[in-house]
Amino acid sequence: MKNTKRVLSILFAVALILTIFCGCAKKEDTSELSETALERNEFVSFIETDNDADCALIHIGDHNILIDTGEKKDAEDILKFLDEKGVTSIEYMIISHFDKDHCGGGAEILNSMHVSQVVHPEYVEEKDASTEFLDAVRNKGVTETVIKEVTEFRFDAISLNFYPASFEYENDTSNNSSLVVKLTYLEKSVLFTGDIEADRIADIMPSDGSDYLKADILKIPYHGREIDDEQLFINAVMPTFTVVTGKGGKVEKNIESLEGLGDVYYSQKGTVTFYFNYGTDFEVTVAK
Repeated sequence: MKNTKRVLSILFAVALILTIFCGCAKKEDTSELSETALERNEFVSFIETDNDADCALIHIGDHNILIDTGEKKDAEDILKFLDEKGVTSIEYMIISHFDKDHCGGGAEILNSMHVSQVVHPEYVEEKDASTEFLDAVRNKGVTETVIKEVTEFRFDAISLNFYPASFEYENDTSNNSSLVVKLTYLEKSVLFTGDIEADRIADIMPSDGSDYLKADILKIPYHGREIDDEQLFINAVMPTFTVVTGKGGKVEKNIESLEGLGDVYYSQKGTVTFYFNYGTDFEVTVAK
C-alpha cells in the first residue's frame, strides 16, 4: 500500500511538473514570436516635417520605400530618421507629384544615400524643386520609372499599386496629377493620396462597386485641407486609421467635420509609426 501511495505521489508530482513546464513553454513560444516580430521591425512611418509636407517610410524586411521627401529644409531631419532606423539605401523613392512639399528634400537624400529607383507621375510642373530633384536623379544615373497607367509592383509578400491621373486636369493640375499608391502587406493596406482634390476624387472613385480604394490606413488627401467630395472618398476607403500631414485650426476643423476616419493621427505632432503585427491590429506609436 505504501509503495502504491509512493508511486501515485511520484506520478502526481511528474504530472504537475509537466503541466508547469508545458505552460511555461507555451508562454516562451508566445514571447519568442513577439520578439521575432519586433526584431523584424516592419512598419510604416509618417515622418514629422517642419511644415505641412509629406514623407513616409515603408520598411519591410530588406525593402525600404520612401514616399515623398518633404521640403528641402526637411531633408536633414529625414536623413537623421532614416539613419536612426538603420536605413542605408532606398529601393523605391516614390514622388506623388512635384510640388516642393513633396519632392523638395529628394535631391539631398539622393545625394546622401543609394537609391535604386525613382518612381513618379508623368506630369511634371517645372519649378525649382522639381528641376533640382530630376537633375539629381539623372546626374546619379538612378533608374527612373514614369507611371502612365495603373501599375502593380509585386515582390515577396508586398504589393504596390499605382493609380495615376487619367488625363491632365485644368484645375489644380499638379495636385490632381498625384500618384495614388496603395501598399498591401500581410492582408493589411495603406493608401497614400498625395494632394488629390475634387476633380481627381471624382475621377478615381469606383464606378463599378469595387472596393479597390478600401484600406486600413489612409493618408488623408491634401494634408487634411477642405476639398469637395472628400466625405464620399472616405466612405469608399473606410479606414481604421487616418494620418493628417497638415496642421492648424482650419485643418483640424475640417477633420472634425468628417465621418468614418477611424483613429486620427497628426504627423505634425510627431512621427506616426504603424507596426505590422502578425494576425493582429497595427501597433501605433507617436514620437517627437
